[in-house]
Amino acid sequence: MRFFTLPALLAAALLSVVVTLPFMPFARKGGDGFFLEARVSSTVPGVLQAYFDDGGGAREALSARAQFEASARPVVVRLPLPIGTYRALRLDPLDRGGRVTLRNPRIVSSRERTVAELAPRAFQAAHQIESLRVIDDGLEIVVNPAHNDPQL
Repeated sequence: MRFFTLPALLAAALLSVVVTLPFMPFARKGGDGFFLEARVSSTVPGVLQAYFDDGGGAREALSARAQFEASARPVVVRLPLPIGTYRALRLDPLDRGGRVTLRNPRIVSSRERTVAELAPRAFQAAHQIESLRVIDDGLEIVVNPAHNDPQL
């Protein structure tokens, strides 16, 4: 047991700190994440889901979802944005029929800094949207009660 002397243990501890120190910034949690954020109000409770298309099409593996309650007052909904480069964004504003309003859609950093504002006029009805209307700071979307997979 001659190897476990005090100088040997101190040298091992110092070496482990020196070796791991350059990698410490990569071990940080949070601080560098991004989110798709919108203020949501709705006549029904529902799920907002975003699909981030990296060229392979819309798929569950590159999606994020958040539940919200029925409310006339807008609540902030944040969807984590997976790291990557995206060619398109598909947004499923509800998982049932109803009226939902998305205000101020944008990409924000984890430090609340706006990275990009998403123009409401850039969104287009793709599937099961009864009506889509651009309002001052967002979109008003109406989904027929018989539908359950509306897409923008």
